[in-house]
Amino acid sequence: MNLYTDILKRLIHLKKAALINVVKSDDEKMVGTTIGMMDEKIEKLPLQKTAHEEQILSLIDLALLTKDEAWFIELTAELKRLQDKKQG
Repeated sequence: MNLYTDILKRLIHLKKAALINVVKSDDEKMVGTTIGMMDEKIEKLPLQKTAHEEQILSLIDLALLTKDEAWFIELTAELKRLQDKKQG
């Protein structure tokens, strides 16, 4: 079994399945492909309450890579909020 670092691309609600865009893998030929996975096999990570600017910038890069416009907008708004708070 391959070790994947995956991004949930979209959840297919009716079938309880997801399409996963592989961005990092120990099997290099899998990188850039999309695979299907049953929802119960996906480990959901806990949400972090706080984020640092560097983390948000990395997530913005990820949102751009996956072409997730809604997530990109959400992250840039959060980044602006953090920068405004930092400036006083």
